[in-house]
Amino acid sequence: MQQKHPGRTLVLWIIAAHLFMGMVAYEWLPVSFRGSWIFILLLLISGAFLEVGLSLIVGLVAFIGVAVY
Repeated sequence: MQQKHPGRTLVLWIIAAHLFMGMVAYEWLPVSFRGSWIFILLLLISGAFLEVGLSLIVGLVAFIGVAVY
């Protein structure tokens, strides 16, 4: 049985891998770097479920948030 959206499954696997890396890095990173991981994970997760235009807006907001943080 073939999947209807194999690209979406691939994106979800990438998100799962980043979540795992984020949890590991959260334990090892200094406190000053922990906030940027939250922004990056939100960006990845939103990119999988939002439309392209809205994903770009969220990405821009996340980029500015990480730069200011």
